[in-house]
Amino acid sequence: MVFSGDDMFRHSLIAKEIYQLSPCDNFFGRAFAYINRYELESAEKYVVKSAKIITCHCLYRFHCHFVHKMFRQYGIPYNVVLHGALDRFVRSQRKICKALWLNMFGKQFLADARYVICATSAEKIKAMEFFSNANYVDLYWPTELYEKKWTELDKKRQELRIRYGIKEGFRVLLCLGRLNSVKNPLDVIISLKENRAKIVLLLVGPEDDISFKQCYATAKKCGVEIRCTGFADLEKKEEIFAITDYYISLAHHENFNYALVESLARGIPAIISRGNDLSHDITGESFCNVVDSRSDVNFVLQQLDNISGCESGVRLKSAKEWVKEHMQFSDFRNKLLILYQ
Repeated sequence: MVFSGDDMFRHSLIAKEIYQLSPCDNFFGRAFAYINRYELESAEKYVVKSAKIITCHCLYRFHCHFVHKMFRQYGIPYNVVLHGALDRFVRSQRKICKALWLNMFGKQFLADARYVICATSAEKIKAMEFFSNANYVDLYWPTELYEKKWTELDKKRQELRIRYGIKEGFRVLLCLGRLNSVKNPLDVIISLKENRAKIVLLLVGPEDDISFKQCYATAKKCGVEIRCTGFADLEKKEEIFAITDYYISLAHHENFNYALVESLARGIPAIISRGNDLSHDITGESFCNVVDSRSDVNFVLQQLDNISGCESGVRLKSAKEWVKEHMQFSDFRNKLLILYQ
């Protein structure tokens, strides 16, 4: 059930039984306002008839009130997936509206949930610091390993590097995500200013509040070679992973950095900031370097360039094994089923 007026959802709904309800805007938020009474009644009848438990994604929206009503009036239990909604930074955006919502309704909504699901242990800790009276549980999101496909692409690595214009002897550093100031791509460029190694930085993601033009201007000023590829679909993204030597994220805030996990699953060593919540779980692991400032990046890159082929292979293997241990779809499914029993 989708509470949104976005046409994107209308074209991608996978079953006739899935409802899309279109709320109006108001002071409290993009999806917290008047909805046609007949649409609501129809959706309510469907939920009462069909649902044994409800999963509610995100906060600060009308759908939370609908879910809570289903619980109060019909006793249908629900789980909440936070998606970073209680992070201090997230709460600071439209601060007054969110504070009012949380105090007038949201805290009770969280307290009544069967489980409040967090993507990482760090998210769970931050949520509990804000509001402790809820049944929090952390559950890593799973990732697909594409092992057969990855093996095939790895064999074509040199061919792909030529296609992407990567000169021989250059290392590829990947920054994957939309070009947004929170994700901090400009700092990634600036961090390479004093780097003497042959590095090509790939900025893979659509423009947001930072443009390609800004990235190229910053790179020219810093003497850094970059490529802005724009959005990469699954096929193109897999090719980019195949030519990548290192992954980097200096994000100020990342609730769950899926691109990081995808990189590790393919044995690509990573450099990340403490703004990545997953840094709490992988600090000290040989395949991931957690940096405190952009000035640390060059030192880490020099270390990575100097390790032996044997040690590099060990790190590649340990990265894959870490992802397999924590983020397999089968394990995720089993853990999820426990939460729904």
